[in-house]
Amino acid sequence: MGWSLLLAVTVLLCARTSAAAHPESRLRARHVASWGLPGFWHQHSIYAVSLSPDAQHAFVATQEGIFAKWALASRRQEAFFNHEYRFILAAAALSNTGRLALGRGLDGGGSVEVYDPTDGKLLHELKGPSASLRALAFSGDGSRLAASADAGPVLLWDLSRKGRVRKLLGPKGHTFAVALSADGSRVMGGSADGVVRLWDGKTGRLLRTSRAGNRNVLCVALSPDGRFALSGGEDRTARLWDLRTGKQVWSLEEDTYPINAVTFSQDGNRAVISGGSTHVLDVQNRQVLAKLPGTSDKLALSADGSLLAVGYGSRLQLLDTRSGEQLWKDRVGHTRAITSLAISADGTQVASGSDDASVRLWDPVRGISTRSLSGHEGPVVDVAFSRDGATLLSSGRDGTLRAWETSPGEPGQILTRFQGAATALALSPTSPLAVLASDDGLLRLWNLTERRELRTYGEQRQAGYAPVVFSSDGQRILAAREDRGIDVWDVTSGKLLQTLMPSHSKVTDLASNEELVSAGTRDGVIHHWKAGTLEPLTRVTRPGPIQALALDPKGIHALSAGEDYTLRLWEAQRGAELDRIEFHLSGDRPTAVLFEPDGRAFLVGTDQGLILRFVLENSK
Repeated sequence: MGWSLLLAVTVLLCARTSAAAHPESRLRARHVASWGLPGFWHQHSIYAVSLSPDAQHAFVATQEGIFAKWALASRRQEAFFNHEYRFILAAAALSNTGRLALGRGLDGGGSVEVYDPTDGKLLHELKGPSASLRALAFSGDGSRLAASADAGPVLLWDLSRKGRVRKLLGPKGHTFAVALSADGSRVMGGSADGVVRLWDGKTGRLLRTSRAGNRNVLCVALSPDGRFALSGGEDRTARLWDLRTGKQVWSLEEDTYPINAVTFSQDGNRAVISGGSTHVLDVQNRQVLAKLPGTSDKLALSADGSLLAVGYGSRLQLLDTRSGEQLWKDRVGHTRAITSLAISADGTQVASGSDDASVRLWDPVRGISTRSLSGHEGPVVDVAFSRDGATLLSSGRDGTLRAWETSPGEPGQILTRFQGAATALALSPTSPLAVLASDDGLLRLWNLTERRELRTYGEQRQAGYAPVVFSSDGQRILAAREDRGIDVWDVTSGKLLQTLMPSHSKVTDLASNEELVSAGTRDGVIHHWKAGTLEPLTRVTRPGPIQALALDPKGIHALSAGEDYTLRLWEAQRGAELDRIEFHLSGDRPTAVLFEPDGRAFLVGTDQGLILRFVLENSK
């Protein structure tokens, strides 16, 4: 299996490209960047969290084999792996250097794989325990790896010696938790019999056995210098041990919840204990410095103890332990589904509208949001740039059409407010005209230079229009009725010229350029017509409704996003499928698609508020 590291501007989504329906074609779409919040956090459980020695990065692994690297200063994700495991992992671990270990095989006989995430290289493939794997733990530099299981000894691999393994002497029953000191010289295990055991990591000799209650020990941790240890378990008690004497020197009892996670900072001065609440401990003075609400089973502290990375099921949070402030409060992108995308004519700006009632401007080179535009009182339906890129229009379900100046600091204004809700917005490619559709059955034509309404098309109290596009010469408006069919209107005369019927179902999206007019429907039909004559060209049917549709500027390729979490690339003239990208594993459905002005790349907006960028290239 070949792995590739996808470097993201901020965040990458676990989209998987499958074999194309037409293998003779060599054109493929390659995922290169994403902006916004990762949708996979909503679908996957965090299994391991680690902080780099300089506290500049957080590393995260999930139960499904996903790895991510976050820059803490910018709060952006810099790297991503999707190992595409079919089954949930038995265990995962991360070293402070970001080395990743994944353990497979819930019923014994599995394997442990170790990766270098900088280049995606598989470093080691190790034979796992004979019983079901319970836990994995790295030494600080990633040179040693320990594994515990339901039965048999704790295993310790020296990865600097080609995966040489040592079996540590001890119990034959369940070992639920395992930990290593930073240099790997000490190994600790927590067992089902309420006992914690300490081994010499170099010789494998059992050094000490200590009683930690009478119930299962669920978590253990060793200070980096090997002087102190923490344990916690089902008896709801956390214990601090002095390893020089083997004595318990401090304890914390929770009222109702087990202690399910413990960890030390890299300087050993701070520790974190998670039960019903999360406690930050001054190790030397045995003093609780902060108590934070909530429980977690995944924790990581920065070297100085000031930053705490916390995994809550599928959520990753960052806390300032000195103030208790949650640093990652807001999503980087939209908080709800992206409904529309637009790119300025010069390609320097991207705009997105969302169900969260916000509009965002993005810098596509840096992959960051440059402005968040607020004012809509409901979901944003459409966004569109003026031809010079100086103005952005947005329409919303709140019955408004708004104009925003794209220059920093310039406010927006309401161009019109009407009864009902906006359903679609389109700008003419040849003149300063815009057409606004609403659920009252009318199309409204606006002159953007004069900021006034010129005429209306259609009849009130009829089925509304959505979506709507201009023809490439700006002479016609193509508007899909919300029941079925596409009305073609003459812009100047206001006459209804023709009605196109791609299928007997609702049209869900429209696209137009100099070569083609294309429509996608609720019953999975994609229909292409010749732009000039509107003669039928090709018609294909795919499983499930079409969510979004786009054409490249030359009319060669088309994109379709389906409600089946699948993105497809087509050769429009033949109706041949060239590539297919599956989003099933991420749980992040594509909802908006758009080609960049040169046609060599495209953007995808998802229902988790994420923007992804793909480039078209020939496969090898």
